[in-house]
Amino acid sequence: MLNWGGSSHGAARSAGRNGLGLLAKGGVPGMQWAYEKACRNNGFEPGFVLIPDRDVVANLFVAEDVDAAWDEIGKYLLHDAMSYSEWNPDNQVSANMSTARTVDELRRASASHVILSVEEARWRLAGGEIFNLSPLCGGIPPEIAWRYLKRFADRG
Repeated sequence: MLNWGGSSHGAARSAGRNGLGLLAKGGVPGMQWAYEKACRNNGFEPGFVLIPDRDVVANLFVAEDVDAAWDEIGKYLLHDAMSYSEWNPDNQVSANMSTARTVDELRRASASHVILSVEEARWRLAGGEIFNLSPLCGGIPPEIAWRYLKRFADRG
């Protein structure tokens, strides 16, 4: 399944014009309508659409020891958060935005980058929460990323 990203009417129209699903980073009013109209105007049935709220967890990890995980991958998550924020000044739409400038700030005040315990992950999954996993977020080395992804698959 191929999807188009973005957080604007233009992104929605591009996805529809090309017959792709819409996997947005955030949404603006009328975005889904713009997508569906563009699909139909170009001979496509609308496909998969996900337009997340701004406060959705955009980068989630599952760990046996949350403190140790923040010590291990926190710097990568902060790099991702700061880079995305600097790349998108004044963005009030995207779900992945954080103003954190330290790992501690990111951990305490951000919904964009979250590390859950295995137990918390199980509880949230049982409640129907959708998890956005980004194992290579912020340049996490593949050998580290793989452990987090495998943990989620095995125990989440």
